[in-house]
Amino acid sequence: MTKIDEKKTKKAKKNLVKVALFGTLGGIGINHFGSPTTLPELYYSVTDSFTTTPTEKKIEENFGIDYEGDPNEERQKELEDILHQIYDNNPKLLTYCKKIVLHSEAVKNSSLVKPFLSYNGLSYNGYAEGLLGTINIINLSVGTIAHELAHLKDYHAPKEFHEQLDRIFGDSYKKDLKDGKIEVWNDDSTEPRNGFVVPYGANSPSENVATYIGRSYSPQFWEDEQLHQSDKYLRTLTLLAKYDFISPKQFKEIKETLENNPPLTKLFKILNQDVQEKISTKK
Repeated sequence: MTKIDEKKTKKAKKNLVKVALFGTLGGIGINHFGSPTTLPELYYSVTDSFTTTPTEKKIEENFGIDYEGDPNEERQKELEDILHQIYDNNPKLLTYCKKIVLHSEAVKNSSLVKPFLSYNGLSYNGYAEGLLGTINIINLSVGTIAHELAHLKDYHAPKEFHEQLDRIFGDSYKKDLKDGKIEVWNDDSTEPRNGFVVPYGANSPSENVATYIGRSYSPQFWEDEQLHQSDKYLRTLTLLAKYDFISPKQFKEIKETLENNPPLTKLFKILNQDVQEKISTKK
């Protein structure tokens, strides 16, 4: 038995005790409404030692992250590729991640979870538990995983980081969001606005940070003209780079994209193209 297998067996026994205690105290039912993946998480914890794949072992050995959840090795390989992509860009984003729980499609669509999959309860994509260093992933994408990893890093960020972020955004949070919605502006749009990369980021400082990090893995996003309407974007990116939420390389690439795509430059290109087309037509 390898060290990883031995560790999983011990953990499974420990979690069997947890399940018994939760059931006795009624804790599962109570916690399920606050966190609809409570039951699947416990199930994965208990059964994890029986479904160890080569890819799961690689994830745990290469990244030092405990894996639980979907036994489908194709999805595990997809997760591994995403973790490599994040590590290659900024290994420090993985610092506080101790465990990833990848929920299977069967669990996602189960009657125990699906009714709670809304922005009023659990995000469609995932969520993070800062104290435990755990991220739960529903839908696999580099943006989602980077977003949740950012929540873990933000949970451990020093006080001065949050103070500097507050100096940039002040009382901007919760403004212009549509009543009863947390993912769209009051005009039903979702474009960058007031320093926020998406409306969801305007809900709280932690979501603001996480949405920035999610977008840092979408290079084309930073070509959006709306990003030139406020200096908050570059100020926030500078702060995130200072505290290692994004790497110097990522910051340099995003900054160059912003600087090379000002509205006037784009307008000039459009006008120049129009002139060239007219010249060609006359010929």
